[in-house]
Amino acid sequence: MEQQPSKGKAIGLSIPALALGIAAFTPYVGWIFAIVALIFAKKALPECEAVGFPTGMAKGGKICAIIGLIFGIVFTIILIVGIIAAATAAPYYSYPY
Repeated sequence: MEQQPSKGKAIGLSIPALALGIAAFTPYVGWIFAIVALIFAKKALPECEAVGFPTGMAKGGKICAIIGLIFGIVFTIILIVGIIAAATAAPYYSYPY
């Protein structure tokens, strides 16, 4: 006999998915939170549907994690381009030697 998932486990995965999805908007480490939130949301959605629990928190966490991951990737690209541009830029002054 297969055991049904409980509502406690479904909400226990939905809340961290939403919290980590929101935390995915933090700079530098947000992509780590986004990946973990996506994992929690992926596990929570089928369990919520199986027990009839609302899936709003899990879906919200998934959406926030995806948006946070995109922002994190764009932020990292801009940061790398800025560092490269600053490192290769000519100085504003030159000494006549």
